[in-house]
Amino acid sequence: MGWFLEEATSHEGYVVAMVKDDHGLWRELGYPRDDRAQSVRSLQVACTCGWRSPRLEAPPRTRYEPFTVELERDEDREKLADLWEAHVRELVPRRRAAR
Repeated sequence: MGWFLEEATSHEGYVVAMVKDDHGLWRELGYPRDDRAQSVRSLQVACTCGWRSPRLEAPPRTRYEPFTVELERDEDREKLADLWEAHVRELVPRRRAAR
């Protein structure tokens, strides 16, 4: 399950694991090609709208468990969620405070 904001229901955030392919190009691990668990060195924060963060160094002990990215520490997940939320906040106007 990914990240959601009530004011941006068309956006869902999540983490994707990145690996280099046989040609040295970066690609996301995912279905159906990548069906085995493995350690992850690089990742990106992603959104269902197509947005991707810059490639980031994965925190220690990050694992790809088909078909999700497992982070050991909640603090790491929160930092990544903050990146996604910043992306969404740029697109969605803030609600006016009630007076």
